[in-house]
Amino acid sequence: MNPKKPRPKPIASGWIALAAGVTLLIVSIALAAWNTAHANDAPDFDLPALDGGQLQLSSFRGKVVLLNFWATWCVPCREEMPDLEAAQTRYGDQGLAVIGANIAETAELARAFVDEVGVTFPIVLDEDVSMAASFRVSGLPVSILIDRHGIIVYRHYGQFHPKQIGEQIQPLLDKP
Repeated sequence: MNPKKPRPKPIASGWIALAAGVTLLIVSIALAAWNTAHANDAPDFDLPALDGGQLQLSSFRGKVVLLNFWATWCVPCREEMPDLEAAQTRYGDQGLAVIGANIAETAELARAFVDEVGVTFPIVLDEDVSMAASFRVSGLPVSILIDRHGIIVYRHYGQFHPKQIGEQIQPLLDKP
């Protein structure tokens, strides 16, 4: 009698499945790392400036940007505006740029308020709220700090008080 020899199990298909699984895992980890690394990139914008022309966030690369979303009907927005102006005056020479983003209002309404308060930093007009949406703004006021490399490093919801502004801005200004 000739006993049948056991056939070796095909290992190739097992190794292929393992290699495919490992490859999928590596690609997933790489994509997650890339998304995490770029999740806080500040979206660029190109909006009309209250003083004329267009303003792009990318033109402020190399500066620390305090981007403040506001409206004239928002009481905390009105109250914090002089503090934002003071921050621009105090930290501007160190590399801070304050930009105000007026939300869903006309240029005339924004201009009247800016003139009344004496704001000198640039104001962009986000009449269709597209910029606010790209920054995921859902209430007012909101202040977003963007480092010199264009990365969002801090979000402040509500009125941004002078002490808080200084505590958040100074460390960013101290970094290259």
